[in-house]
This record gives sequence, structure tokens and C-alpha cells, in this order.
Amino acid sequence: MQKNKFNQSIEDINDFFSLLEFIDSIETYKNIMLPNPTTPSSLLVTSTQQKCMRSHAVLMLYNIVEATVVECILAIFDAIKDDHLKYHELEDSLRDQWLRSMITTGDSIKTRIARTKEIIGNISSDILFADAIGRFNGNVDLRTILNVCKDFKLQLRAIPNKDGVATTLKAVKDARNHLAHGDVSYSNFGSTILLSDIIKYKKDTLDFLSFFINRVEQYISNKEYKK
Repeated sequence: MQKNKFNQSIEDINDFFSLLEFIDSIETYKNIMLPNPTTPSSLLVTSTQQKCMRSHAVLMLYNIVEATVVECILAIFDAIKDDHLKYHELEDSLRDQWLRSMITTGDSIKTRIARTKEIIGNISSDILFADAIGRFNGNVDLRTILNVCKDFKLQLRAIPNKDGVATTLKAVKDARNHLAHGDVSYSNFGSTILLSDIIKYKKDTLDFLSFFINRVEQYISNKEYKK
């Protein structure tokens, strides 16, 4: 698992939040200008800029959630590939997942027959899973993650602050979708949320993702994907 990538993303988020907290603290009605020490130019900080930065902070949180879940799935797929596992060696839920990845709904009878022959031919071969990227389409929250865990028979056990995490991840997901689909502008959304709320979202999100990564690492280390 690329924990270095996760840690780098945390650094990026922390740096952005430091800038956000500084910009958000400026009383824009005073028309304060921030000078550039290397040029004669300066920046007038506006409330619109503050609102847009709040929106971007929430997008950063959503992105690290989806990216982390995808990376964890890919790590499990890579572990299965490295172990050269066959169909009969996989845990039942992973067998079902592999079969679903091999079947496409709406195929003609001819195509279904061809796919069935392909499945039968691959039963005794090393199992390879389809790419995990693109399977979520911007809809990752705690419920989605728990469904993914069910597909892998990966038990998260006692999730710290589960209710708070569920509320936060849903709020972050919904905000991301509203912004991505153009339902609301960055400045309008930013005007509806407090900086203190975003800081809480950040803590809930990063704490949960650290917990989730550790559990996935245990899952892989213990080879819980095997029958």
C-alpha cells in the first residue's frame, strides 16, 4: 500500500488548511491588502476568495477519501496477484466479486456463451481483478466503504467515532457532488459552511482513513482474502 502517497496528501491538506485559516481570519470589510515582498503588487483579500477556499478545502477532503479507498482496493488486488491465487483459493465473497467482474449485463446469448467459456478456462488460472479506478464515480462515504468491505469480507470492527465519521463523510460527499455537478457555485457553498466545521471534517476524515489503512494492512498481512 502506498502509505507515502497518503502521507504526502496529508501534508498537502495541512499546508492548504494553514493558508485557509490565515486567509479566513482576515476581516475583509477592512479592505486589507497583502503585499508581495518581491514585486510592487499586492492582493486584496475578499470574502469571495475566502468562500471559494472553504469549498476547495472540502473537495480536497473528498479526493483523499476516494483516492485512499481505491489505493486500498488496488493493494488487495496486488496481494492476490502476487500470491498467484486460483479461484478455489479465494474467500467466497471475492469469488463472487471476480465472477461479477467477468459478467456484463445485456450481452447477447452468443456473448454470454463466450464469456462463460472464458470463465471456465480461467478457473484454474491465477486470478486477476479488474481495475478499481472509476468504480465509485464520486460517491464514496462510510456506507460505500462498508459495502466495499463486505465485498472483501473485511471487518472494520469498532470504528472510532462511527456516527461522527458517517455524518462527516456524507456531508463531504454531498458537497463534492453539488460542486462537481454545478448545482451550487464555490462562493455560494462556501458561504454556507463555517471554517470550524471544515476543520472538524478534516479531523474526522483523516482519523478514519488512518484507521482504515491500518485495518487493510492487517487484512493483507493476515491474507484474509484466502479461503
